[in-house]
Amino acid sequence: ILITAQIVAVANVFVALTSERAWRAGTDGENAAGKLMQEAGGAFTRRVISALINLVDNRELPRVANPVAMSAPPQ
Repeated sequence: ILITAQIVAVANVFVALTSERAWRAGTDGENAAGKLMQEAGGAFTRRVISALINLVDNRELPRVANPVAMSAPPQ
């Protein structure tokens, strides 16, 4: 799998874990990173997950309250 596809997949899971859902509250970035690390070597490569964890640890990821609203086309 191309590295860009791996990055998008890991980012997608991270957003899904940290976003509020109707049936559950979103988790914080550290818990989401831990859950992703459990999948390292399986569904995701350690290299990509480690890069994400570095961003979480350095607090370099922006906080998005509602990522769906951010992706909606302007009206």
